[in-house]
Amino acid sequence: MKIIAIAGGSGSGKSYLVRLLQANLKEKVSILSLDNYYKPKHTQQKDVLGIENFDLPTAFDQEKLQADLASLKSGNTITFKQYNYNNSNLILPDIEVTPAPILLFEGIFSLSFPTILPLLDFTIFVEANPSLALERRLKRDLEERGYDETDVNYRFKHHALPAYKTHILPHKATANYVVESNETMATQIEKLLALKVFQ
Repeated sequence: MKIIAIAGGSGSGKSYLVRLLQANLKEKVSILSLDNYYKPKHTQQKDVLGIENFDLPTAFDQEKLQADLASLKSGNTITFKQYNYNNSNLILPDIEVTPAPILLFEGIFSLSFPTILPLLDFTIFVEANPSLALERRLKRDLEERGYDETDVNYRFKHHALPAYKTHILPHKATANYVVESNETMATQIEKLLALKVFQ
């Protein structure tokens, strides 16, 4: 199994890129999202206003993530509860991830944990300008996750953007491939799929 990590800021287009790759590669891929490794809300660090900050590397269970990636790479299936974004009204099914020739591992900090880097075979960084990223995040969080618009704007400005500059953007320079999602991402898929790692 090749593990391909897809990183980038919140709203950069990572999940959309994964869907495009999955549509082209079909049964050759399985998918693992970093979002499902959030620690419980009551354990998260809080900012000066007492608001939980989910945009920090420490917000995730790195030990479980490392164990699951290693297990998948060894050919084992993993099963876990899907993260509901702290929305008790959002009932989501359990997730089962089975090994495939390629695992697409996506998340804002998918390149930020030193312990998992040895497990990665290829890294992709997805970049978008902040205004477009905020527009996407608002649409997603309001429609899909039931968040409040004021809350989304606050977290983007005070949590997501600082985290992007400190913990995420530096990995652009070391990624194997950079995708600019300010343009239509679908036009870039052909070049990406032509890379040896996807063959």
